[in-house]
Amino acid sequence: MAEQDILGDLYRGLGFRITLDVTGRGNIRGLLAPADRRGLYGFDLADGTCYTGLSKDISKRLLAHLAYGKEVRRIFIKPIPMGSLIDAEREAIFAVEDFAMLHEGIRPINIVDAVESPYGVKLAALVDPQDMDAWLADPSQIVDRLARTDDPTHRVRYRQRFDQFTTEPLSGDITRCLQQYFTRCVPFPARTERAFWSLSCAPSTNRSSSPRLGVVNVNTMEVLVLGHQYGEPTRFWGFVNISASPTKAATKHDLKILNRLLDKVDAEVYEPSYHAPAGDCLAIHIAGNATNLISVLSNPTVQYAARVLNSRLMRKGPVGLFSKYHCYDLADQAIGP
Repeated sequence: MAEQDILGDLYRGLGFRITLDVTGRGNIRGLLAPADRRGLYGFDLADGTCYTGLSKDISKRLLAHLAYGKEVRRIFIKPIPMGSLIDAEREAIFAVEDFAMLHEGIRPINIVDAVESPYGVKLAALVDPQDMDAWLADPSQIVDRLARTDDPTHRVRYRQRFDQFTTEPLSGDITRCLQQYFTRCVPFPARTERAFWSLSCAPSTNRSSSPRLGVVNVNTMEVLVLGHQYGEPTRFWGFVNISASPTKAATKHDLKILNRLLDKVDAEVYEPSYHAPAGDCLAIHIAGNATNLISVLSNPTVQYAARVLNSRLMRKGPVGLFSKYHCYDLADQAIGP
């Protein structure tokens, strides 16, 4: 029985109609028609990884990878017109990443490099890929019975900041926002705490202009920021980052639809410039009232887009250096002791 070609089946299923065996070969220009040299490509590398990208000339891209010492066994090609390349590349990379969650034999390397988790684990060791898939579909159907881990020595480092936080006029509203967010938007928060997400309490960032009271980081990115207006401790401000692709799909690629939904709560939607989500990100900014953010976080489209972003960020790598700012006391309020 022939061995199953999981990677080849994946790329062919995504419309990569050309397959070339390039083992030991450098120049493939003569093997491709001019129109077939431009588009998406998938490299099957000898070390068992794969790489998805785009190029105006795939034959030159192969030579570049070989020059960096990469041994490429096969190339899968999907010719695409130039105007559609960027969106098509992003969609293909995400499709490969999503497929890799359920298939151990697929190892994409289109990820942001990150330092090791403080617990030295990978996401798959904490969350089964099939469980993650079920959680993405509907977190309310998932019962996570695993207990949180604690670090008493680290906990006391931020006890004073937490005590100060509890005296803030907005502390109750901030806590309710966090509870809403962690319930619907963060994958298995008890088991991924401080390894793949962190929650900082009253950090010093922008304290002289836009004071922050709570910040959730996943991978290298802040995904939820909550604070008060400078000099006005009762006036809330905050933003939540979500994945753009499911949001645009739900609104038929017309963000005016989303803006109309959010007009009632005085929210602004814009595209931030974070590196980690590879351009697939929208920020929803709220000012004035924390209840408005809670309403936004109750929107099913926003919830799903936040889940997609956070699950992808976790697959890219752990929270790394941000783990040292994690406040266990505030996390107790957000996800329970």
